[in-house]
Amino acid sequence: MYEQYLEKTSELIKELFVKMTSLEVKNTTIEQNKRKIIIYPIATTHAYENSENNLTGQFVLGFNDKTTAELVANSLGKRAGIAEKELNEQMKSELLAEFINTIVGRVLTEWSKLGLKLKFKAPVFGPMAKKEANAENYLILLTMANNMYISIGITFDQRDNPEMKGKKVLVVDDSLAIRHVISKVFLTAGCVVEQAVDGVDAVEKFKTFSPDFVVMDLIMPKQDGLTTIGEIRKIEKQKTVIFMLTSTATDEQVKQAQELKVTSYFIKPVNTETIFHTACQALNGKTVPFRF
Repeated sequence: MYEQYLEKTSELIKELFVKMTSLEVKNTTIEQNKRKIIIYPIATTHAYENSENNLTGQFVLGFNDKTTAELVANSLGKRAGIAEKELNEQMKSELLAEFINTIVGRVLTEWSKLGLKLKFKAPVFGPMAKKEANAENYLILLTMANNMYISIGITFDQRDNPEMKGKKVLVVDDSLAIRHVISKVFLTAGCVVEQAVDGVDAVEKFKTFSPDFVVMDLIMPKQDGLTTIGEIRKIEKQKTVIFMLTSTATDEQVKQAQELKVTSYFIKPVNTETIFHTACQALNGKTVPFRF
């Protein structure tokens, strides 16, 4: 669910590390952390939140030992034009803090482009970063020479969204993978989700399930998405919020979607966070963009 954010963050961290220090990065890896607790002698923690998606989490810059932290701080100072003999402990701490602040600032910008806007809290300095029990926890590891490494810990804690909890969502796509990733983000928010494998299946599921919201693929076997939406509009008791999901967008298809009162028209590849965020707004009566 968060792969695109982790990959972009990994790229940014490596890019910034190379630019801001004189150290070489031998390898960068992303792994899911299953340890109950993470302990570093030196760490900086930035908590964040996204109230619209009811998401919280944290960024932790951690060093496996004081030697590695000093090596990075000295390299940051060197790039900034400060001789090693001029650096005291306070300056080293400030350089490391500025390093993580720069990462956080860039992450804010890039994640916003991907559809997730964050608000960061003031950093906390300490030797320990606790793992959140119900969150998804990841580590981005930058390995340097002599097997020294620094770690960026990232957690995603998607709490139930009170405005979405209990909403009924119908996900229609002939791809099992697409149905899975879209269903997951709504299930995590406390929604009730039903799936359909094609247009004919979707109409039958709509009759019995009566969803509040539908995500509809365009190209499917048996019956395409636009024809299916046309049938749904004839049998629904009230106007249902429907998102079109497709890899094509001809003028005729877009026009037909607008005539059928499709709320938003999404072009694959899918950004599940954008779909979820837009669905929250649409189901709360807010005006949302038609085309993504």
